[in-house]
Amino acid sequence: MKLLNTKELISNFNKREFNNEADVQIQFYAEIANPILAKMNQTNLVQYSFNNEQRFLKGGRADAVFENIAFEIKKYAYFDNIKGVNEALYGRNYKDSGLYEYILELAQIDLSKDDINEQIQKITNQVGVGFDGKQFIFARFAATHTTNTLNIKKGSLANQADSLSLPLEFTYDLFDLESGVERLKILFRQRNKISLSKEALTKIITPKQSVVRNNVNTIYRILMDSFSSDNPSNRVITLYNEWDRVFGVLYGDETTQTGFVNYIEPLKQLYQINTELTSQLDIKKYLFSLQTYFNIVIKLLVNNFLKQLINPEFEMQSTLKKAILKDLFEGKDEKQQNIIDNFFEIHFYEWFVYTDKFDMSVIQSTIEIINTFETSSFLLKPENMQDILQEVYMGLIPEEMRHLMGEYFTPDWAVEFVLENVGYKGDITKRLCDPTCGSGAFLLQSIKKVTELNNITDFNSIDIITNNIVGFDINPISAIAAKANYILALFSNIKGNIHSIIQNPIHIPIYISDSVLTPVVYSEQNKTQLVIKTHLGDFILPKFEYQKTAHRFLDILSEFVLNAEVSGFSVSKKGFLAAINTLIPNKSKVQDICLTLFEQLCELHSAGKNSFWGKIFKNSFAPIMINEKFDYVVGNPPWISWKSMSKTYREGTLDVWQSYGIFEKNAYDKKTTHDDFGMAVTYVAIDYYLKAKGRLGFLLPASFIKSTKGGQGFRKFNITRKEQNVPFSVYQLDDFSEIKLFTIPTMALFVEKDSAMSYPMNSYYKWEYTGKTIQFDSHAKWLNVKTKLNSESLTAFPVSKKDIQSSWLTIKAEYVELANKVLATETSNPHYKGRKGIEPAGAKGVYILQTPQPKANSHHIVITNDITRQRRKDILDKGQHTGVVEPDLIYPMLGGRNIQRWRVVSHEYMIVPHSATHKYGIPEEELISNYPLTHKWLNFYRKELFDSRVQNGKFFDPEKNPFYRLDNVGEYTYSPYKVLWKEQTGSMSAVVVSKARESLQGYDSTLLDGDKIIVTDSKVLFLPLETENEAHFVCGILNAPSIRLILDSYAVSTNRGVDVLAHLSIPKYDEQNKAHLLIAKLSKEIHKHCKNSNTSDATRDSNLLQMENELDKAVIAVF
Repeated sequence: MKLLNTKELISNFNKREFNNEADVQIQFYAEIANPILAKMNQTNLVQYSFNNEQRFLKGGRADAVFENIAFEIKKYAYFDNIKGVNEALYGRNYKDSGLYEYILELAQIDLSKDDINEQIQKITNQVGVGFDGKQFIFARFAATHTTNTLNIKKGSLANQADSLSLPLEFTYDLFDLESGVERLKILFRQRNKISLSKEALTKIITPKQSVVRNNVNTIYRILMDSFSSDNPSNRVITLYNEWDRVFGVLYGDETTQTGFVNYIEPLKQLYQINTELTSQLDIKKYLFSLQTYFNIVIKLLVNNFLKQLINPEFEMQSTLKKAILKDLFEGKDEKQQNIIDNFFEIHFYEWFVYTDKFDMSVIQSTIEIINTFETSSFLLKPENMQDILQEVYMGLIPEEMRHLMGEYFTPDWAVEFVLENVGYKGDITKRLCDPTCGSGAFLLQSIKKVTELNNITDFNSIDIITNNIVGFDINPISAIAAKANYILALFSNIKGNIHSIIQNPIHIPIYISDSVLTPVVYSEQNKTQLVIKTHLGDFILPKFEYQKTAHRFLDILSEFVLNAEVSGFSVSKKGFLAAINTLIPNKSKVQDICLTLFEQLCELHSAGKNSFWGKIFKNSFAPIMINEKFDYVVGNPPWISWKSMSKTYREGTLDVWQSYGIFEKNAYDKKTTHDDFGMAVTYVAIDYYLKAKGRLGFLLPASFIKSTKGGQGFRKFNITRKEQNVPFSVYQLDDFSEIKLFTIPTMALFVEKDSAMSYPMNSYYKWEYTGKTIQFDSHAKWLNVKTKLNSESLTAFPVSKKDIQSSWLTIKAEYVELANKVLATETSNPHYKGRKGIEPAGAKGVYILQTPQPKANSHHIVITNDITRQRRKDILDKGQHTGVVEPDLIYPMLGGRNIQRWRVVSHEYMIVPHSATHKYGIPEEELISNYPLTHKWLNFYRKELFDSRVQNGKFFDPEKNPFYRLDNVGEYTYSPYKVLWKEQTGSMSAVVVSKARESLQGYDSTLLDGDKIIVTDSKVLFLPLETENEAHFVCGILNAPSIRLILDSYAVSTNRGVDVLAHLSIPKYDEQNKAHLLIAKLSKEIHKHCKNSNTSDATRDSNLLQMENELDKAVIAVF
């Protein structure tokens, strides 16, 4: 079908003279509006006729109305002056109406029935179009961050209310004739399409749809065929291997499990993978296939968007030929490349164009899905632009798999909060970077801020934005999604004729790169060259002064390597040298490096392992090709603990951790550190990307600041790598631990480079809900979210006066004096040392037992392990085990779930094959001799326990220790009294226990052949003591309300370690001290009260509150 030529429409329109307004009206309807409607709707035009001169009740008379569009036609050239524009918008006088009133009338609002959201939706769905034969006005009401009072005096709304206040503002754009006709085409076309939104996309592009499942599984089969030993595809294998080196390595392999392989089952269920695929399922290749599919969706979606910018009538044909598809994904579509030069290019996920096995039905069905959407939605309402791809990706991949690698997508309100408080206002000249940008949420909002302050009407503005707003991400599919969002956000905010504005192809500055390892590990650099490492070996690249020169060099390199296959090596080499001489004249040393690299890549290309390395270099090593640093660095780095990383990636990042000194301990400690990769990202970002006096704003785990189990190196706040001494200071910290943001407590950290940290820090804000807990929508605005929240200003300083890198205490200013009395001084040494409960080294489901049962006519008992407490796959596969054992090594056990403040609420059981004299485990010969049934039962899991021990243990020596050795067992385990506290609790909760008969309700002493000591699991910390009074003295202090307040101020709710006691100056118990005896007495009384109380909610127990108040006075008196 013949396309509507805009220039032809304009030519037909201009064939008539325009003597008055009616002439403009008649020609507009006949030569512009009706032909577009006829073409766009492809149906009888009568159904879409205009209602000429429609009169609204008290709203004036529009020249025409078509569905949600009101038209105001003026005489020729009437908009040449602002008076004419204003008349079209607002009318000639206070009695006359314009597009402002027509839009409100079209909305048909009923204030008695419509709530605010319905009013906003109705108004924003309407559009006003003004036309004077030369220019168009497109007017509408746009959503805004502030509430405004709308003028409704002229319209029918005046009959319903005196005023109308909504978060809307009236806005308009002027377009020349050609641009206006193009915009009108989009406006008319949108009625037949689904508006592009997260809700619409996630309903269709989801594994719940069979077409999506089938496409992913088809791609996986094709990938596996490409690896077939019968007919392997070298280029496919090369691209996959490089993806694996850059990104897949994070997940490790099956011999170094990170937990990644544990998610095969959720993946099978999500994609209904059949038995044919199940037997050979390679989960990493399946992930690669899944991401390939998402890449195809994104690329075709953006293709539609860009093609419709060129021609609003464009619609992709689902029967796309393989050759056209290859050209599109290789970046050989000339029209595309004239707009964006680096979105369609060969990278990892374009492997499918190199195999003749690819099933084109995947492309066909995907195009059919995309054609149902109006991809130009954001051109009409740019303020509605949001990260529409984030939720789609979240739906395609099991949540557990994303979280394993620290992928927590950031809601819009949190992004807005970070940008606001880091000080980024949208100044187009300021540079901003997100080094782990994900799908581009921070970059998208930054572009929106820039376009709110600046009209993007020329190529220079676009060039400045794309130079200054930059992102990196190691996850290739996230980076591609970020590029797509960047394109949608940027082009939706360009004002004017795209054809005249885009003078040169635009380079989108999003790079698939490890922004942490690339500058520190993956490269060696000097002033003239870079040595970069790939799975095929090392490559030497020249260094360039400007990033754009480096990019141009890599494009030239790729172009002439490809040409060598067609024109021959010698001819291509001459062309390459000529091009390089033009790019960097009179630099023979640099040209020599370029030539060596060219020859190296030509050799690889001839072996079928190249044609894309230039593009990969441009992406992977962008962080070290960007010489100019940034005013702002923002983001939400991946949250993944060191011990959760694959062995390969831990080894690769070791230099980062050690060179910045951010390990929790001085030495590398296998897999036991609690530090998180976000710490490394923060330090590298400040070092490599942030300018002097620049500001960084990151969303990070609150444990970085508050944890006593990790973060010590992070809290030195100084870049010391390579003998540097670059301080940075936290100028603001917002604690969102109480807000449902991510699955773990979160903070927004704001730092300034080249500014030394000082204490106390008085800009610490703790956020809480003003009412009930709310899970905010991912696209909610900070303006709305903050009305549901309240912040409290706290004072922050290191809890230890001996260690400035200790965890922060955060407290109200009025409690600082008390805290200084209670906390240990620089010279004091703590009298009490906490211990951690028994650690089963990854085999909790073996050692923790269901309630044992007596064996008839025997002193022995029957035990079954609680396999529900197990995660490790090999033990789960082995299953639970029931057997008869001696009762001697079975103990009542308390975990976090079993205790509350002042009381024990339940208990469990644990097998502990140790003794006070055998803290590393009873020797196997002795166990066989004295407890043969217990040994037999444990031996059932021999291999699994040994493997778990080797993988998880810190100090396990297989030559000396039995396979059933537990950690954290010693004489202290068998102490007669213990003060216990929970590792994970909202507020400090301690309790005193002695032996089971005294401390456990419902304990059957006959079951285990008498009274037994109580053991604890690793989620309970304890203080071992010899006397009852001393135990109650310490417990009384820990549970006193004022002390709890201080403890809660420096301990994360999920992370209360043994260091809780180390920072308190608890006096040594003195049996002769009346104050000490009083505290012990009150603690005993409260324990007794709680043991006999039926009230589980302490806040409703008035007697308990009164007793705690009396205790609090006694405790404060001893400090």
